[in-house]
Amino acid sequence: PEKENRQTKFSSEEIAAVYQDPNARFDCLVEPLANANYLAVPQANKTSVYSSNTNTLYSRFFYDIIRNPIRINNRVALLAEANPFFEYLMGVRYLETHTDKIPYGYQVLKESSDKDGSYVLAENTHVLPVAYASLNLMGEEQFDRLSFPYTLDTLTNNTIVPGSQDNDYASKIKPFPLSFSIPNTAAIECKATNKDAFELQVKQETSFCLPLNTSFSDQILILSFQVESLDGKEVSITINHTKNKLSNANAPYPNKNHQFTYVLSSAQDWNSLKVTLSPGHYRILEFEAYQMDGKDLGNPSVIPFKMDTPTGKEVLTGKINL
Repeated sequence: PEKENRQTKFSSEEIAAVYQDPNARFDCLVEPLANANYLAVPQANKTSVYSSNTNTLYSRFFYDIIRNPIRINNRVALLAEANPFFEYLMGVRYLETHTDKIPYGYQVLKESSDKDGSYVLAENTHVLPVAYASLNLMGEEQFDRLSFPYTLDTLTNNTIVPGSQDNDYASKIKPFPLSFSIPNTAAIECKATNKDAFELQVKQETSFCLPLNTSFSDQILILSFQVESLDGKEVSITINHTKNKLSNANAPYPNKNHQFTYVLSSAQDWNSLKVTLSPGHYRILEFEAYQMDGKDLGNPSVIPFKMDTPTGKEVLTGKINL
């Protein structure tokens, strides 16, 4: 079928020239809903899917464990989003994304633009290969005792195995002292109900910037807060181009997304949050913010699998020495 204009901004030939490792994954962060099931090049591997037959364990991992945002009215669609922990663990070596939404660790290989914006193809060689051995092991029992967000780097820096095998890994994620206020404007009426809760009356979609009072370089910032709709309507909040949505009370397949989580990073230095609020009457509360150095992301004990070229119907062939 003819490609619609919301799908990839690069030609198949341009993507094929960049997509040199056929075992790696290629995700598209431009119009992730339109591109959920679209293969920019034949046989490309990706992490997103929109299907009524999605594996429930993968869905739980995608949204509840690694905390990718839920950006539409249901949580059936698993839509690609910038999340350095997820991209590392899933071997997302290649990305198509907006020029101002390049996650930590990615290098620009090709640029393009149209009337709607500018885009890049980018590569990160520091992600897990499709097959490998790991010497850093942690038992499920130890992992299950951890709380979010300390699960994120523990999961990516170790391999979780059945049983109670313990190790002495300590999470590199630290609380971040986020101090901010939501401005009262002609479009926003904000009332602080206590030091950690805000009631908002938003008349129309509106955006504003929140300074962070620090400059982030090679850092990952994790934000999480609760959302309650006070009028039963949907609520969406976008921060630095990452969108979370709570569906309205009458949605056919309500997503019940009351915990908005954002895993933010950039290939460039950054020092502010661009926030876009949807219209409606809602409350946001229990803010949490955390910070981690991107250089601490990754399992240092990985031994890569040496790939051979398949000669028949093999999915994977090669060898590894342990």
